Amino acid sequence: MSEPEELGSTFIRNYSLLLAAVWGNEAEAAKLTADPTAYASSKGLPVDPGAVVRVDRTPHEGLFLKDEVIAEWTASPGVHILHAPAAPVVDLDDLNDADLDSVNAGGDPSSFFIKG
Repeated sequence: MSEPEELGSTFIRNYSLLLAAVWGNEAEAAKLTADPTAYASSKGLPVDPGAVVRVDRTPHEGLFLKDEVIAEWTASPGVHILHAPAAPVVDLDDLNDADLDSVNAGGDPSSFFIKG
């Protein structure tokens, strides 16, 4: 299993890009729902061999904490929990054009969704 200390900025960046994709595109959200394990893997998240990804769509108050996201991802052998609430944890209308352009160009959106 991936250990928490092995998961760093690349994991958080890819996790954030996944959230941005799911929240910004209904087709991406449908792919996540259809096969969470394959979708997470295709987005660069480290899915352990034989493990499954379970999606938690529970609403979340405020930004995710980095340690919270990593702890849930690594807590149970064979199961990764992917927090992806149906609604964004931030109001996407609050992001300015430069923020959105950065994300669209493959920039790191993690500061918009995850702190710590």
